[in-house]
Amino acid sequence: MSVVAQRNIALAALAGVGALFAANALMKPSKTQSIANGMRRQLDEYNSNEAVNSQLNPPSQTVGMSGMQVISFIAVTLDFSMKTRSSCVVIVEMFYIQADLTHLSARGLSDHSAMKFVQVAIQSSHYFLTVYSPDSGFERRVEYPKNPDFCQQARKELAKALAAQGAHITIFARRQQQLHEARDEILAVRAHTSQEINAVILDLADASQVEAVFRTQPRNADGLYCVAGGTTVETGFLADINSNHLEQCMRNNYLTSAYAAQAMLKIWTEDDKQSSKRTHQVPAPKDRQIIFVSSAAAFVGFPGYIAYTPAKCAVRALADTLRAEALIYSCSASTYKIHCAFPSNFISPAFIDEQNSKPELTKRMEGTTASTAELAHKLHSSEQVARYIISAVRQGDFAICSELEAAVLFANMIGPSPTRGLGIVDSLLALLMRFIIWPILRRHFDAMCAKEGLSPKIGTQSV
Repeated sequence: MSVVAQRNIALAALAGVGALFAANALMKPSKTQSIANGMRRQLDEYNSNEAVNSQLNPPSQTVGMSGMQVISFIAVTLDFSMKTRSSCVVIVEMFYIQADLTHLSARGLSDHSAMKFVQVAIQSSHYFLTVYSPDSGFERRVEYPKNPDFCQQARKELAKALAAQGAHITIFARRQQQLHEARDEILAVRAHTSQEINAVILDLADASQVEAVFRTQPRNADGLYCVAGGTTVETGFLADINSNHLEQCMRNNYLTSAYAAQAMLKIWTEDDKQSSKRTHQVPAPKDRQIIFVSSAAAFVGFPGYIAYTPAKCAVRALADTLRAEALIYSCSASTYKIHCAFPSNFISPAFIDEQNSKPELTKRMEGTTASTAELAHKLHSSEQVARYIISAVRQGDFAICSELEAAVLFANMIGPSPTRGLGIVDSLLALLMRFIIWPILRRHFDAMCAKEGLSPKIGTQSV
């Protein structure tokens, strides 16, 4: 059987399970209901300050939301990604939201008060976003591109998307100029002028400094986005790259995320202990979230990413382990949640710079040999990826795959990670990947490597 025929079989198998994604999505209204329950808990706190006004409104009064108001309510509170949700699913989720509006009405809240509650809930969130920009020590010997690297671009877009929804933002990095530029862009898109947008200079590769600076922040964080990482100058084959690049890539991608997560956990757990001593009442538990940004490269070993892929695998392992460990920290005061995003290639200044140093073999294997204009049309933007990650975090997903290729590769390497939804699609995809798709792709990739190198027998190894 020719390689083309084998590839067609693989594509046909993928098309056959496409409908299963929609079916699995339709079986997940419980996620929206969980969000609704969380909103109800926050609403109870809000109502404690509105008790007098609530008594003035008769319980029989209806909310009377119009169609546009319902759509606005959905967009503000849940920010659904139409890429992964069918219209039927949106209708199901609108049903739960309408039920929540009835719940608001039963408590005597008017339409205006209901929308004001949503704004209050969003405004109360505060996020730390971290990025590591190497510019000292042995890293000075490397000439970095003028364009912002991946982590800076992703962090900025994530921060802008969160700020546009009303969240307070604090960004951490080493380079003052880029911090200030990012802060100005975030300020330009924030939802209201009362939002706090802070930029703090911090060396995230220094564990003691990370914890000290986190503790000095005037406002504790509700969530931490670990967006450090990326690769621009570290691409290449192991025999060709600088040995310092191995250490540098691990530091940029893994250690900076681990140090930030550790410092945040220490602060949160101490706050939980103090909170239990301050009051005898049991408050609504706080949601404390840590979101790691790994990469789809953690699921596949492409030559050329020899420094980058192991570092991103380490980030994924950190997230998997911490997800289980977070259950130890969860208590009546707080619920700890861990998420890990696995974005594929997306258009950014860093990606364009990376294309200049990336081996041609790597480009052929990952399908990025086209011109920049063609790739810009084919790939998602950093803004689209950022909004997808935020939406998936709100839905409670652990593994966040913004591209179909990443979702399929994740199904082949689920390991200790929770499956998505009920796990039906992931389980079927895992079987297809193991017995049909991956054996074909692996032989195809091995053949490409053998043709590039010296040994024509590489592709004859067993599956």
